[in-house]
Amino acid sequence: MSEECLPFKIHLPGNLLVHSKISEASLDPHILRKRDMLNGYCWYDLNEQIIDNNKLLINLCFNQGLLECIHLSMSDDKYGTSWDDWSREKEELRAKETENFIKKLGFIPGEYLWGKILVVYDEYSSSGYCKIIYKLSNF
Repeated sequence: MSEECLPFKIHLPGNLLVHSKISEASLDPHILRKRDMLNGYCWYDLNEQIIDNNKLLINLCFNQGLLECIHLSMSDDKYGTSWDDWSREKEELRAKETENFIKKLGFIPGEYLWGKILVVYDEYSSSGYCKIIYKLSNF
């Protein structure tokens, strides 16, 4: 387990603080798309966010109304704009640059008492991103 740090949180434009205790209702003005999985899980894709001149894509997964995980990734044309110009290398670069972004926020990938921060290239979705997972029982 990595040296302990505070649970992951990020301040978004429009006065939204994404953190382990956020409610689904507070997301309303920021939602691009809602995906109810009809099994207790609900995903929210937020509008593209700009923080310190970085464009970000953020997806939040709630389980029975509690935030379970966040997918966070950089958004830029250099990573491709469609499947026609997609490549694994571009997605691995996206993952690496997303990792650099969260490190600037003071968060290091690793496992913590509150959950874990992973930086991944996901074969299933063919995308690179940072995944923040909260332990629902503790936080």
